[in-house]
Amino acid sequence: MNKITPDIKIEGRSVVFLDGTYTNTGGLRAATLQFSLPLSFGGYKKLWNKEVTFFLSEHESTPLFRGYIKRVKEDLEKIEVYAQDVLGYMVLGGDSTKAKITLTDKDNIDGLTVANAIRKAISKASLSTKINTDHIGDTEPLISSSRPPLRGTLGVLDIMKDLLSRAIDDSGSLPRPNIARIVDNGSVSQLVIELESELDSAPIKHVFTEYDNITSLKIINRKVPTVVIVNGKD
Repeated sequence: MNKITPDIKIEGRSVVFLDGTYTNTGGLRAATLQFSLPLSFGGYKKLWNKEVTFFLSEHESTPLFRGYIKRVKEDLEKIEVYAQDVLGYMVLGGDSTKAKITLTDKDNIDGLTVANAIRKAISKASLSTKINTDHIGDTEPLISSSRPPLRGTLGVLDIMKDLLSRAIDDSGSLPRPNIARIVDNGSVSQLVIELESELDSAPIKHVFTEYDNITSLKIINRKVPTVVIVNGKD
């Protein structure tokens, strides 16, 4: 069995951890990382909202997970840390409430495509430093965010879900929705919009990568050889 050494970094600095579990069920649901630190770890009370990255191997440059610490709990044996990716951050906005924006008749996202409307909503919520939209793409087919227009105080993630649900491709034998997912370019989380694959023609994937198939991963004891348990979609 090949020996690998997973790596967890907090604010760019590697930390010694005891065990950990990564879960990503896909869709617009937050991926999570839970891991344990030894009691000797100092300054854990100041970890809230700090950026954490998880690399399947210490030699990789692109993390499997990039997120922000939401909870820290100390017991008699270790320090438990719970983090969510940028989708979880968008729900809380780094605060105790959802990241929300107010859309009015004068200040809105009317007339924009789904991608540009989402980009503007992210910018209005001051989330651009957490999630990048440089390579967001757009829906197939292109639709306008004005039909119907969105008004009121809304969560950014709710806006994304609403707009994506309107873009359905009916060109094939079955209607296909547009989906959004988070990928990482090595320095920031990227939001990408793409058309859902066709069930009768898309190739079946059996290769586990940072971006395909992996739904959960558990690391047991950070010793050599490290035991890594991977679960994925068929």
